[in-house]
Amino acid sequence: MFMGKNKDVAFLYRVAKMYYQEGLSQQQIAEQLNTSRTQISRSLDKARKLGIVEIKVAPPSDQYSTTLARSIEEMFGLEKALIMPSYNHLDEDQLIDDLASFSASYLPDLLEGCNFIGIGWGRTLYRIPQHLPEMPAYWERTFVPLLGNSGRKNRYLQTSTIVNRFGDKFQAECFYLNMPAVQSNETPLSEYAKVVLAELEQYWAKLDAAIFSTGPALRQSYFYIDEITPQVAKEYNYDFSACGEIFIQSFYQDGSSRQFEPGYNMIALDIQRLKEIPNTILIAAGKHKRHAIYWAAKLGFCKILITDSITAELLIKE
Repeated sequence: MFMGKNKDVAFLYRVAKMYYQEGLSQQQIAEQLNTSRTQISRSLDKARKLGIVEIKVAPPSDQYSTTLARSIEEMFGLEKALIMPSYNHLDEDQLIDDLASFSASYLPDLLEGCNFIGIGWGRTLYRIPQHLPEMPAYWERTFVPLLGNSGRKNRYLQTSTIVNRFGDKFQAECFYLNMPAVQSNETPLSEYAKVVLAELEQYWAKLDAAIFSTGPALRQSYFYIDEITPQVAKEYNYDFSACGEIFIQSFYQDGSSRQFEPGYNMIALDIQRLKEIPNTILIAAGKHKRHAIYWAAKLGFCKILITDSITAELLIKE
């Protein structure tokens, strides 16, 4: 029985070697081994299931992007920069989707050993999970929102939804925060809300990774503020001196940051705490974001940067 099993495995290995390494077609292999093409196809499928064959789809890379990555790492003192080759000025939606796919190729390795992972919001983060492979269950891993939800129509600002999408792919636990990121302090928090926020703070204190994006503060009126509530948008004091925005918090060249408007409670991790988290992964690209990315990296809000080569070139020239 044992010998028969070894013989089967040896046959699977031989078929896999002929197909993947020697480049023979399934029909050619069938003829050489005096069997059917259907049997060869089944054998290849079984070889993959048994781990004899491991298929890996590598993200795009080239020497220029690798050189850019090393320059970016040295420039900002980053632990790692991952640069997606981008040879054309893609439209924004295509750039976001390509960057999401590129990021998904690296995140499983970047999050290896991380138990509590904070998730921000935005279009790229929303799309990353659809490109992630199904990961084996890892019971100690928990995904946590880094800020509340926003609005009623913009799917990219529903943080709990994004957290859930990551949790599904990693087969991990999730902490759901069904509360708005910004609300008037004239509305007192319920006792239940206080308990939820206390539990969220406990998770934030244990974070060993955070995945987030950044953008220019000037665009808050288009992407963030109007989604929260028209009244907030009407009263918001736009600060054009800010370098950029993370979690609806403006940050400045001197390293300081500003919370939301007085009179409002904001449910979001203080971005200064990002500097205390061991693995902080900033994922962002685009000409309009280059200033925000530059200062977010320079000020130490991230240890790992994922962007595209065109944006990387602009960062070097910034």
